Amino acid sequence: MSYDPIGASQTSRPPANSDADQFNRPRNNNVTLTSNPEYGGLETISSEPKKSRGATQILKFPVNREDMYPAHIVFHPYKIDTGLVDQALSSVFNNPLVSQYTAKNTSESVNDEAQAASLDPFGGAGEPTKVEVAKAQAQADRDLISKEITETQKEMGSKKTDLRAYRDLSRPAIQLFFPPQLQYNDAVNYNSANLGAGGMTALAGLNSGQSIGSALASGLSEGMESIFNLSKGTLSQEAAKVAASRISSKLPAGYAAAGSTALQTGLNPGTRLLFDQPQMRSFAFSFKLIPTSPQEADVIRKIVENFRFQMYPREIDLTPGIPIGYEFPNIYRIEFAFTGGSLRIPKIQYCYLKDVQAAYNSTSGGVFFEDGHPTEIDLNLTFLEYRALSKRDIEAGF
Repeated sequence: MSYDPIGASQTSRPPANSDADQFNRPRNNNVTLTSNPEYGGLETISSEPKKSRGATQILKFPVNREDMYPAHIVFHPYKIDTGLVDQALSSVFNNPLVSQYTAKNTSESVNDEAQAASLDPFGGAGEPTKVEVAKAQAQADRDLISKEITETQKEMGSKKTDLRAYRDLSRPAIQLFFPPQLQYNDAVNYNSANLGAGGMTALAGLNSGQSIGSALASGLSEGMESIFNLSKGTLSQEAAKVAASRISSKLPAGYAAAGSTALQTGLNPGTRLLFDQPQMRSFAFSFKLIPTSPQEADVIRKIVENFRFQMYPREIDLTPGIPIGYEFPNIYRIEFAFTGGSLRIPKIQYCYLKDVQAAYNSTSGGVFFEDGHPTEIDLNLTFLEYRALSKRDIEAGF
């Protein structure tokens, strides 16, 4: 292994039994993967099987002993399609009032284009212009994106409200080894509510088979009957105390407390739990990345840079240099696999990358490769699912 950190001798090595040291142990006569001479003969970027829009480039770690980690995670960046928004805006601008206004304010450049078209000796039937070629290509790309969106929606739940997302081919996906632990936290929220005497009476009516209207009516009349019977003296001694406590509870705080003390009787609020909503899930991934060469350290640098790039929004400029808004960051589709198959663990919905923490040389101190790359990186990532789940998602494998 080529290892020449600054300030260390040629014989220096990472600590024994470290993650980096295990790369050098013989195992099943496996040999180092080699294909890309740009990184000293190490394979760093590969492609998944080609799809209709082309293959996704995948940046991998570990590089030279991938066979030691058969289980891995692939983080795919996806773009959210805003075509529906574009169509909505186009319907606004196609409004007759807007069309009339824009027709009166046609720019000189548009007039020039119209005049040039009228002078076309081919009568518009000549060679296609660059604009026409670009439009045709854009429509072809749009068709492929729409096809991919449809295919992806089937895999991610098939809800009409789900995201219309497609792969971002401008940046690579990231493949890392499966971490020591991956924790799923599924939870829902409940709120407490006090039914009171009327609510409990209505609930009893519903549970006994009454219609909703009858049950609510009996709940509303319960309070009036208690007060009426109290005044007539037809309630039992205990029920009379409760009815009196209910009346005193409507008085100012001091009088209400005095009434409860004198009667030594409290009210049963009939507290029940009511379902609120599912909690949004978050996922934390922790990786200790120990490169075995400067080339592999550079791969780690690119991995961290890509995660940081995808986490941040892109500024939208009103004019150059005046940012007035943000374009949302891409989302991630997280997939699990191992050599020859898929892992039998729940899937994860589309996620936003919320947090990227990179700690350099947390245990190796000031030891660096000769080109300045650190010899150890702790990478911690936090992802948030973009929506809450339901039973339908669990049935779909999430």
